[in-house]
This record gives sequence, structure tokens and C-alpha cells, in this order.
Amino acid sequence: MSAVLPGFPKRLLPLARCTYDGGELSLGRDYVGDSESIARGRVTCARCARQYAITDGVLVLLDHANVDAASAKGQCKRDSDGSTHESLDHPAARDGNEMDMQPVLREVCAGNIRTILDVGCGEGRYTLELARCADILALDFSIELLGKLRERLPVGTHNVGLVLADAT
Repeated sequence: MSAVLPGFPKRLLPLARCTYDGGELSLGRDYVGDSESIARGRVTCARCARQYAITDGVLVLLDHANVDAASAKGQCKRDSDGSTHESLDHPAARDGNEMDMQPVLREVCAGNIRTILDVGCGEGRYTLELARCADILALDFSIELLGKLRERLPVGTHNVGLVLADAT
């Protein structure tokens, strides 16, 4: 029996906004998930009625039709690199992660920061650490890297929302 992958936490949905007008997003009635998270469904912008999908627990705010050529090339490269990249498993990455993260974790875990937007989260090098003490919206341009992060999240995680979007 395979473990259930984390869905997008319902309580973090108010933090996400329409990429066109900044409107609030509301969850439709027909979704797959549980009382705390959404595995699949649609959200709708309250202002412009634009719809976005939640697929495999990832809120998809990226409009592939309107991505400029340079961004599309960068996304393709990031997806390609993400499908073969294993930086979290490399000893040097773990050592650097520990050194970089300790001051940040002390501040976050002291209760001074409750919610974090992790732009360019990749496969979750920092997201996984920060999620111990705060709610995280983890945004990346690569569905491959977000998939790796989703697989690394512990079952029952309800404080990390994965968002596929262009940070610009």
C-alpha cells in the first residue's frame, strides 16, 4: 500500500492569490481531499472568475500559454535538471544546509515568524526545515522539483502548500 501524498492545505488557500488581479481564491465544491487538504480540484478568483487547478496537491497558478520565451526556456531547463537532481542527498548540500539554516530556524522557531513564502523552493532544501516551525507556501517554476518536495513531505503534513507559479 502506498503512502498518501500531502495535498494543498485548505487553511493556506487564503494566502494564495489570482496571478492576474490579486483576487481571493475560493475552492469549488467538487474536489478530492480530506477535511484538511485538497489533492485535486479547482479554485476560482473572486474578482475575475479565472480558474486554477489543484493537481496532485499542487496549486497551479502558472499560465503556460502566457509564459514568455525566456521563462519557458528556464522552466524547461529547471524541469529537466529537477528530474535528475539529487542535491538533498549530497553530503555537501546537507552540511551547507545545516550551517545556513540554524540562525533562520532559531528565529522562526522562537515564534517570531508564523508564515513564510519560499520563492524558488526547488525540492525543498529549506522548506522541509522551516516547516517544523511555520506555515509555508512553497513556490517554484518546476513541477518536477515540486513533485520531489511533495514526496519528501511527511504523511499528514498540513502546513506546506505547494504552488506552481512564475515568481515574476
